[in-house]
Amino acid sequence: MHFSNLFSSFASLPNRYGLYERATQFAAELSTAGFTVHNDVVFNQVVVSLRLPPVTVTAADDGDGSGSSSSADIDILGDAEDEATMRLLAQVQASGECWVGSSVWFGRKVIRVSVCSWVTSAEDVSRSVRAFAAAKAAVSASVSVSA
Repeated sequence: MHFSNLFSSFASLPNRYGLYERATQFAAELSTAGFTVHNDVVFNQVVVSLRLPPVTVTAADDGDGSGSSSSADIDILGDAEDEATMRLLAQVQASGECWVGSSVWFGRKVIRVSVCSWVTSAEDVSRSVRAFAAAKAAVSASVSVSA
C-alpha cells in the first residue's frame, strides 16, 4: 500500500466509525454541563477539566485615600481546579460508566476522553456525561478555596 493511501485510510477512521462525531458530542455536552473543554476536537480526543466558580476578592480600602473598596474576580484557583479535576477523574472512573485518563495540558491537570470504539452510541456519551455531572456535584460540594 502506498503511504498516501495508508494515510488516507487512517484519516478516514474517525468519520467512518463515528469516533469524531461521538467525540464532538462529548465536548459539546461536557461544555454545556459546565466543564472546560480545552481542545478543538479533530479526531477522537477531548481534553476537559472541572471549572470552579471565580473567587471574588474584596479589598477593604483601595489605598487611594477615598475610603472606597473594590472587588475583582482573580484566578487563584489553579491548584484547586487541578486537585478538583483529579478528584473528578477518580469519581468518574469509580462510577464504572466510562474510562477516562489523566493528562497535563499547558501545565494544568486535565481529563483525556478518548472515543475508541465504533459501537459507542450517542446515548453512551450522554450517559457518560451524566456520570461526569454527578461526579462534579460530589466534588464541587467538597471544594474549599482560601484566598
